Amino acid sequence: MKKGRTYISFNGNKNIEELKYNLLQHKDSLEDLKIELAFYNFLLGASIFKPRIINLFEMLEKFKIETKEIIKMSEDLQNKISSHINQIENKIECEDLACENFFIEEYEELEHNIYNFFSKSKAFKSSLFQYLRGVIKN
Repeated sequence: MKKGRTYISFNGNKNIEELKYNLLQHKDSLEDLKIELAFYNFLLGASIFKPRIINLFEMLEKFKIETKEIIKMSEDLQNKISSHINQIENKIECEDLACENFFIEEYEELEHNIYNFFSKSKAFKSSLFQYLRGVIKN
């Protein structure tokens, strides 16, 4: 597995509209991931597995629980993104530098959480794929 990258922010030079656009992109990516995870959950419940696999049921249940947790985290992030977008829309006319800096700082914290979430979801998917590769019938 690839070594994870460290989060780096490049938001200092972005205006509020750019931050809003990026948040909308993240929101779309989170929605796509929810659809993907729902499909994985479907796969985990399908009768496609080799017989006599040790701890198969336990592993499938573990992955189902993790899938549900990641979906919940995705929904929480989507709510935070929506809230931040609403704040930006209410303050879009912000001319004050301190006001803009507040939104950038808040955005960076949210973006860092999004970055960590996608890193976690990638690690989960990698683990799931490796396991499924060995237990699905040909």
